[in-house]
Amino acid sequence: MATVAQPIQVVNAIPVGAEYYVLHRADQRKTGPLRPEDVATLVRMGQLSVHDDVQEAGGNGWVPMLQSKLRDHVLEGAHDARLVSSSCPHCGAGLVVQIKRSGFGLFLIILGIALTPAFGLGIPIFIVGYIIRWGGKGKAIYRCARCNYASR
Repeated sequence: MATVAQPIQVVNAIPVGAEYYVLHRADQRKTGPLRPEDVATLVRMGQLSVHDDVQEAGGNGWVPMLQSKLRDHVLEGAHDARLVSSSCPHCGAGLVVQIKRSGFGLFLIILGIALTPAFGLGIPIFIVGYIIRWGGKGKAIYRCARCNYASR
């Protein structure tokens, strides 16, 4: 009689009584030992970031929280806005959105202002520069005020 193999189900379960240490990326400060529930609560309160590193008590290596066994437990209560581009990946501080505009457009505006009194050609150059500089949407970049990280 032939037997049918059952699929193996891999579960990323947290062992009962497990404790973790957290390494804050912002200031390299260690916190712990903490239970998984405490880690999730501190993330919801904003005292820990999902970008911090964790280490299981007795373990020997730091792992990013979102790649650890705590991932699902921590993400249950985390706000979507906190996960999407609002935290610096280097230090965990909040990111500020800046709009980058064309440098060439700015050059044409300045050139147009400079050439207007001398030759009268500056007005069309100024208008073209203005359209290039302010006519489009620009490119949004995220910048960290603490460590000066910038997305490209």
